[in-house]
Amino acid sequence: MREDQRLKNIEYMKKLIDIIIILAKGGKPLRGRNEKEESCERGLFLEIVQLLKKYDRDFESYINLAPKNCTYLSNYIQNDILLSIKNVILRNIQNELSGQPFSIIADETSDVSHHEQIAIVLRYVPIGSILSIERFIALKRLKSTDAETIFGAINSTIQDLGASWDNAIAVCFDGASTMSGQSTGVQTRCKEMNASIMYVHCHVHCLNLSLVAACSNRLENPKILDFFGVIQLIYNFIEGNPKRHAVFEDVVKLTDIKLKTLKSLSQTRWACRAEAVAFIQVQLKAIIEAIEKVVSEATDPIIRAKGNGILNQIQSFDFIVCLEIMNPILQLVVKVSKTLQSPELDLCQAVEEISSLVLALQELRIDESIFDNIYSRIENTLNDLEIQIPIPRKRKVPAKIDSNPCNEYQLKSTKEETRKSVFYPVLDQLVQFINEKFDQETKSVIYFMGKLLK
Repeated sequence: MREDQRLKNIEYMKKLIDIIIILAKGGKPLRGRNEKEESCERGLFLEIVQLLKKYDRDFESYINLAPKNCTYLSNYIQNDILLSIKNVILRNIQNELSGQPFSIIADETSDVSHHEQIAIVLRYVPIGSILSIERFIALKRLKSTDAETIFGAINSTIQDLGASWDNAIAVCFDGASTMSGQSTGVQTRCKEMNASIMYVHCHVHCLNLSLVAACSNRLENPKILDFFGVIQLIYNFIEGNPKRHAVFEDVVKLTDIKLKTLKSLSQTRWACRAEAVAFIQVQLKAIIEAIEKVVSEATDPIIRAKGNGILNQIQSFDFIVCLEIMNPILQLVVKVSKTLQSPELDLCQAVEEISSLVLALQELRIDESIFDNIYSRIENTLNDLEIQIPIPRKRKVPAKIDSNPCNEYQLKSTKEETRKSVFYPVLDQLVQFINEKFDQETKSVIYFMGKLLK
């Protein structure tokens, strides 16, 4: 009889543990505002328990017959179960790690409550496997963002896990001076624990910095810089007000295209701007019609002024040119960016991905048929919107003899001017910055692999 009761207890606890695991995996809160039986806000944990009682007779009978202090439903027990799950997971990671070489990936950011936190991930090859895996180990709050505090958080995590710095082979951080500094940065403090550790600048971060530098160059690419400003203005105008968004939805319903909610531009992940640009390209006519409708019906002079200003920007030759040029470039970049975030990727594959991206961008520049297709789409869009193609400006020939032949060259068509003033500069800048950012990284990988082979 006692054995039967013990098995029932185990079965009951398994169900409670499974409920908590499901909620934790989904990032859902367990508790509600009011956990009394008559409350409608008891929280997901107690609500799921109530649902199981309805369909599971054994589960219901255990709760009804068990003493009130032995139902294991209190918030203290929930926390104990969560802590136990955490300890089991960490123990399994310790068994997988068990003296294996590992690398550390860490990044810090602030949460919605303005608390600075650092996420720590270990990458290693488990015993008996040939494939590397990544395990999220800890999320710790930082009282300060100096190198000493950040390293202390990483070091305490390594010690709590029972791992040794002697087995650490690499650390991967962003390029901030606090993390990458060669004098007092976190990477330097890691190398004090193990001199053979290699620092790897996060490749996704490098790619993002390259894209930022290429598209934010005011002197080389002023039209591209202005273009992204207009993209954000469109988002703010339409998505910043429910009524204007409803107008946009109504206009899209009258077309054959599927509604795609406009995206805001991320300030930290420029590769994500590919989605924002692509959605505007697909719904450009609907966006123009929606803004025109809002302006015609608006009584607020500020709204009318903003709408007319955005319409003037959208229905311009420069905006259409940048829209059609940046979309294929951003699609290439975002594809590589997503690949670089794969847990299965290794350093050699990452270098190959970056090399392939550079070759693809160079192919865009070299293959004239690619720009011909892009410009053909530009002309079609301009014709649909009834926007006139401007005549290329005639350069003033200098009175004095100029040794630079480029200053004497006259552009023959708007197409040629677009190619040389927008298309080539953004590609050249992007390839240049990617090569600069990743040149040192590639050398580091080759050097490190050479050391391993020795």
